[in-house]
Amino acid sequence: MNNKQKSKLQELLIFLYDNNPYYSKIMKHMGCNPRIDSAVTIYQDMPFMDKKTLLEVNEEILTPSLKTKEYKFDFTSGTSGAVLKCYKTENERNALALNIWMQRKKIDLQVRPKNYISIFNRDFENVFGKFYNTNRDNVINLFEKIAELKPRWISGPVSVFEKMAYLILDGYSYIIDTLCVIEFMGEFVSVEQRNLIEGTFKCQTVNNYGAQEVWCMAFECKNHRMHIQDRFCILDYYQKNQRSDKNELIVTSLNNMLMPIIKYRLGDIGTITKDDCECGNSSECIVLQGGRVGDVIYGTDILGNYFFDQLVWGVNHIFNNAIYAFCVKQIDPLVFQFIVVRGRTFCDEVRRTIEERMKKEIGENIEIRWEFVENVSFGNNGKLKKFITYVK
Repeated sequence: MNNKQKSKLQELLIFLYDNNPYYSKIMKHMGCNPRIDSAVTIYQDMPFMDKKTLLEVNEEILTPSLKTKEYKFDFTSGTSGAVLKCYKTENERNALALNIWMQRKKIDLQVRPKNYISIFNRDFENVFGKFYNTNRDNVINLFEKIAELKPRWISGPVSVFEKMAYLILDGYSYIIDTLCVIEFMGEFVSVEQRNLIEGTFKCQTVNNYGAQEVWCMAFECKNHRMHIQDRFCILDYYQKNQRSDKNELIVTSLNNMLMPIIKYRLGDIGTITKDDCECGNSSECIVLQGGRVGDVIYGTDILGNYFFDQLVWGVNHIFNNAIYAFCVKQIDPLVFQFIVVRGRTFCDEVRRTIEERMKKEIGENIEIRWEFVENVSFGNNGKLKKFITYVK
């Protein structure tokens, strides 16, 4: 935490102590007063919160005096299906939006709202429909509608662009010749996915790491380093197990006064680094480690989302895109259901290759059940879960 963050945190805690009953009660119960005590000390002692906490307290966490201002809310829905309203005043939203556009312009000076498209945007969905269904015909339809708009910059989930790239590699000739930058949002992107998308679309890619609760937390520079937006948030670790090197990231918003977010567990696994960067940005960086806390394969220390993504990428490289889409479900400690949308080159050798790798990495005694489907759909939150464990 740098000095500017400490100063803004002190201001935030004083404001909440005076104006927010929920946080005021917490601090008084802790026996501290931010007008007297160090903000860093208070921060360290404050309890962690997560989505379940926000759902339980509901609107109790909102600052009463700011509810009289103009505000809006966004919805977030994770794998649990529980819908959370994320409130922000117009001023808070404007500050966050302006910051994101400043980061984009560091990458591309010519990007403008008129040549930019967000697939996540509600207005876009109202016109062009949902992108959740990754059926080939639906992806082609989305692809063609985007191309008609001649965008310079597109934001959206990695999985959608990955499916479009596979279409191109499969002989589909529609291109977006105006495209300069693809901005990844909502999902972790592997090196292989990134190389595939950049090589196929012949454009640059950039990562925007954010959440509906706080919006952008880190944005990638031209050197592919994810710089924390330290004017607007503090990123830290939640370490449930001191022996594990997989740390869950937590965020504190320095911007949100209406719906304060302090020591909020994001569920994402990553590390925070302090390196000199040639781009001139001196803020710390994050390195995402390819999964969420719930993505670990039960009985192992393997991140399922990352493992299966790497496995299928390797198979597609060897067998010329044999798998169009997939999802793996661990339905029992030793039982895995492998759901596949087959490409034209899928064969028994592909199955044997996958099974051999899974047994080598996870355990020889596992059972793999295959299910072949026409499409694998996104969740309502716009994310494609490649690994799901139902094991408690």
